[in-house]
Amino acid sequence: MNRFKWNLGGLQGKIRTGGAAGVLSAASLLLEEGKRRAPVRTGRLRGSGSVSARDNLARVSFGAPYAQKVHEKEPFLREAVQDAGLRARMLARMGEGIRF
Repeated sequence: MNRFKWNLGGLQGKIRTGGAAGVLSAASLLLEEGKRRAPVRTGRLRGSGSVSARDNLARVSFGAPYAQKVHEKEPFLREAVQDAGLRARMLARMGEGIRF
């Protein structure tokens, strides 16, 4: 009987690095869509959007002092996340980060 030994040490690093890059790329796509959907009076809300990432987690946020109130009234970012087409594009971007 033949035995195989898997050495995944190098592969794990590629998955970790590529996964983090893919998550950041997908979050950036969500940020752009959130900016597009955000209501505009002065442009400050759209200008306050940012993405932060750590490991395989990313956060999209809007830092204008009134961003939470606007979001509760007009949930533009939540609606963007629920968009099936956007989710598919985000998943594709996440997969692009992992190259073997």
